Amino acid sequence: MVDGSCSKNFPKAFCNETDVSTDGYSIYRRRNNSNETHFTRNNIQVDNRFVVPYNSFLSLKYNAHINVELCSTVKAIKYINKYITKGYDCARIGVQVNANDNVENSQEAAWHLQDFPIHGQSHNVVMLSIHLKDDSSAHQYLYQDIPNHYVFKNKKWVKRSTVSHYGEKTIGRIISVSPRDVDLYHLRLILLSVKGPDATSFENLKKFNGQTYSTYKDVARVSGLINDSNEWHNCMYEASSYMMPKCLRSLLVIIICHCNPANPLQLFEDFKENMIEDFIQQGNSVEKSLKLSINDIKMEIHQNGFDFNQFLPFPNFEDISDRENNLVNCIVEDNNLLWNDLNSDLLLAADTIFKLLVGLNLQKCFYLDGPGGSGKTFLYRALIQSIAASLLPGGVTCLLAFSLPLDLSTIKFPRLSRVKKEFLKSIDLLIWDEAPMAPGTALEIVDLIFRDLIGVQMPFGGNVVVLGGDFRQVMPVVRKGSRCAIIASTIKKSSVWPLFQTFRLKRNMRAITDPNFSKWLLDIGDGMIHLPEIPKSQFSVEVPISLISNDIVTDIFGSSFTCAGVEKFSRRAILCPRNEDVRLINERVLINLNNVEQMSFYAIDSIKNDDGVDDHDLQVNIPVEFLNTLNPPGLTPHKLNLKVGCIVMLLRNLSVNKGLRNGTRMILRAFRQNVLQLEIITGTFSGTVHFIPRISLDTSNDPALPFNFVRHQFPVRLAYAMTINKSQGQTFDKVGLYLSEPCFSHGQFYTGWSRATESNGLKIQ
Repeated sequence: MVDGSCSKNFPKAFCNETDVSTDGYSIYRRRNNSNETHFTRNNIQVDNRFVVPYNSFLSLKYNAHINVELCSTVKAIKYINKYITKGYDCARIGVQVNANDNVENSQEAAWHLQDFPIHGQSHNVVMLSIHLKDDSSAHQYLYQDIPNHYVFKNKKWVKRSTVSHYGEKTIGRIISVSPRDVDLYHLRLILLSVKGPDATSFENLKKFNGQTYSTYKDVARVSGLINDSNEWHNCMYEASSYMMPKCLRSLLVIIICHCNPANPLQLFEDFKENMIEDFIQQGNSVEKSLKLSINDIKMEIHQNGFDFNQFLPFPNFEDISDRENNLVNCIVEDNNLLWNDLNSDLLLAADTIFKLLVGLNLQKCFYLDGPGGSGKTFLYRALIQSIAASLLPGGVTCLLAFSLPLDLSTIKFPRLSRVKKEFLKSIDLLIWDEAPMAPGTALEIVDLIFRDLIGVQMPFGGNVVVLGGDFRQVMPVVRKGSRCAIIASTIKKSSVWPLFQTFRLKRNMRAITDPNFSKWLLDIGDGMIHLPEIPKSQFSVEVPISLISNDIVTDIFGSSFTCAGVEKFSRRAILCPRNEDVRLINERVLINLNNVEQMSFYAIDSIKNDDGVDDHDLQVNIPVEFLNTLNPPGLTPHKLNLKVGCIVMLLRNLSVNKGLRNGTRMILRAFRQNVLQLEIITGTFSGTVHFIPRISLDTSNDPALPFNFVRHQFPVRLAYAMTINKSQGQTFDKVGLYLSEPCFSHGQFYTGWSRATESNGLKIQ
């Protein structure tokens, strides 16, 4: 042993629970039985830290020391496949190398003598060749689905019986084609998405929306299967036909900030006449209208934290803006109206915090501990208007506000833009809602940011910090983390947590008309309701029979509806623990939306290398149809089914000052091939209309994927159902809780139920 560790990194650390990690070896339970008898070898006391992972059955069967490790990651497949095709260790002896030379050892001989299987196969894979005109073709189904329904027999396709003669199962696969083989590659892409009459001839495959194109690449480009250099021009052109000038300018800003167009200046020049119409109607000259339009675009770009001159370097630009270029908008309400409505618990907290806003006390950190509906949001508004504060309407996530990455272990101090630094230095009061969802590391980094920017070595630079939340609800997400790991990641384990004074808010103002329901919710959150016949380690709750649903979709949204009354559904939602259940329920609700225009939008999926360039070599080995099946959290589906009037949720922060932030729910009012018209239905910006283009969504921060996967698609998904974690902080009139499997994380069940205002608005299936 060297420095207390051997070459295999033993002894391991003590651990109370097994942690199945997605990367590397799993961490096994090793109890610290310090009061039990151990033995000593080579002057080293041996305990549970020295035990090599093993399987007692295998050790007994083979009478040997066998090391057994759990393989739990997708990346292990590549490692395993190398070895099952590698063969046994062998050596050839001969004057010349002969292809027939073969050495069989005793293990292989015994395997053959016992007639054990050499390999196994669950499905019969039929390789489908891809060809150009004048070769045979198939009809009616997607090309790769043909072997599921037909068999090629006697030089023709014959309908396959329900069960084949040999009882085999079949999968169709189109042979991989390199992107360098331009015609075949784009024909392959078309065959993966086109079926029916459009796929019955090669002439039809070169048509899209009734127009015939000369090459398959052109068809793939106009149908959105590959990136189009004219995409942003087409997007602006489609929007300009019915969009107001101000909305058109906002769309241009989104394209510039989030879509990386090749020539932003040319985009402005092509559509400047459409973007200045409102200023001309106000009586301004064309020259002044252009300057006003440029100033409006400049302000929006700065509000998004980007440098205007980097994207639109206008020569001899004259800034004639009569508005201050702020990151924030001022919201001031009637002081007495809010302050007088605070109950005793809220008033005590508000008085204490307000006095410190103008004082020199060192104690300026507070935590409002209250269940959902206890009035935390109402108190925030009272504090803000009492000092006539400026704020981002509707708030912003801590990751965006402080430029924090998803993986906080990769940084100690984030890179902040000049505009964001100026904004953060102007802050006197920081309100952080749903703080228990954030990891403690984030709170520590924010503390360092304010100390550095303000230059005062006091907690958070001497600013007043108000955290709010409920530890009964969802905790920080720790991928494959044990209970101990999740607890260790919370803000209560942060080094700055002892600096916070706690105010406890006990009255549920949201459910004040149903006090029994409010008490029942708190008992669930506190773990007081439990079935005695089930072990306490398996949390269970007896639900009143009146809340049980046999069809959660019908009970919440009805069996059929039209877009005429779709606004009422903005106050309804079905909550699920898992994303897969959310997807299935959203698709089912969409089917019930009748008599409206519908369309399916296909994403462009690709694999990028570290430089952000398409990795063609890797794409040959990983077919695009496999990428199409991936649905990582936070990404829109490859095939996005939408109908006019459906409710969707935005998945990225596009323009915080206009309400376009991650999680915003909207109604789809219209769509074109390259742009969506959406109306916000919740929050401060309810009723405002926006236009959203496609953007590229990547998975560079997802450790579950061994490559950088990029999906180019509209950044929205259906929002009739959402995950319980996504619903935290929201309130609905009708809530359905769909549990195909038990909740898997702390606080999920309580969080889901507490989204409703009364028991009459709850259903569970």
